[in-house]
Amino acid sequence: MYAVVPPVDARKPLSMAEGKIEQLPSVEPQAGSVTVTLQSLSFIVKNHKKGADGKRSDLALVNQVSAWFEPGLMSALMGPSGSGKTTLLDLLAGRKTIGRVEGELLFSGIKPSLEYRRRYCGYVEQFDTLLPILTVREMLLYTAELKRPLSEPLENKKAEVEKLLTQLCLNSCANVRIGSPAARGISGGQAKRTNIGISLVTDPRVIFLDEPTTGLDSYTANEVMLTVQKLARAGVTVVATVHSPTAFCFSLFDRLLMLVGGRTVYFGPQDQRAIDYFQSCKPFLESDPEGLMGPGHNSAEFLVDIITAGDRDGKGPAFADAYEASSLAAENAATLQNHVAAFKDAQLPPNLAKELAVKRATVTPWWWGIYVYAKYRYDNSKHKARRHTHIHTHTHTRARAGSFDPFPSTNVVTLRHGSLSVAFYASTCLG
Repeated sequence: MYAVVPPVDARKPLSMAEGKIEQLPSVEPQAGSVTVTLQSLSFIVKNHKKGADGKRSDLALVNQVSAWFEPGLMSALMGPSGSGKTTLLDLLAGRKTIGRVEGELLFSGIKPSLEYRRRYCGYVEQFDTLLPILTVREMLLYTAELKRPLSEPLENKKAEVEKLLTQLCLNSCANVRIGSPAARGISGGQAKRTNIGISLVTDPRVIFLDEPTTGLDSYTANEVMLTVQKLARAGVTVVATVHSPTAFCFSLFDRLLMLVGGRTVYFGPQDQRAIDYFQSCKPFLESDPEGLMGPGHNSAEFLVDIITAGDRDGKGPAFADAYEASSLAAENAATLQNHVAAFKDAQLPPNLAKELAVKRATVTPWWWGIYVYAKYRYDNSKHKARRHTHIHTHTHTRARAGSFDPFPSTNVVTLRHGSLSVAFYASTCLG
């Protein structure tokens, strides 16, 4: 009744060729990979609403979550809107500054400092944060100059950028401006991969992605997630929030953590076992499950529908209680303890500890960011000025030859031979 994506080899990345799914060669994991472990992790803030006693009570946005994320695998965080999945992702990445954190969060047995996260964690925003005036290559190099050590030679940074362009399949658009809604540039998929490249500039061990397929069509979303899977198979720990993935995208994930109301309702493999587990949860629903999850739904839709229906019926706590009492939760607790024990008494290598102990201001002083930004603005203004001069000369020559009407009656005017539109000319000149 439910279309379940067939299982695949978790260690071999997939690709799309001529509309078919095929296996790609395995990639050897990199040294220094990181396993992230969570033990009863909670994030608590003050409730804005006052209680009957006139005081504000505590509100747990993430409540007693225990899980682990391994290198080489892709882990998905899923749940209905307001379930706490993005809050948990931000908590893992160290992006929460207001609120109280309880429980234990370890990166290969080490409590991560802010410096550790800055150096070894990458974060991909839900919406692209790119500078439209830069090309893809310039955007990555600009980020490399800001984030990598000031003492590192520029040639090394350029070499790393070229590797990223190849790794993310961006060579074809490396010299194309990113653009904006007013000035056409790269495609949505290329922009998303560029955004991923920004997070990879520092060669991170862990990457967090907040709904990386937002705003993309199904083919482009699949293309982006294949790129992410390739990174995971190279030994990077990948954790991503996903809301409504395609069947193909969902099949790329290896493990699944589902939340409702900040509590865990499922943590385990992303395969038929997840479907079977939630089939047993149907009795919790007051709504007609057949009406919500009829024929034609894929496994991702089935899982999202059933927990969303449960959340709307007020059965979220029942789902969480059922998970805590399940044999799956007991197995996960034992496995988690094994992961924690494997890194017992773990310490940072001396060279790494020395590197992280260096003050950030010493590595990258405040004025360096201003200098780099001004440099790229200046370089692009020179490029734009040269382009403006060329276009102006071209237009003036055609006007003198009588082939261009500078005062047309139509709203959109195009130069003859389709070489340039006035609208594009204006947007180019005005930036």
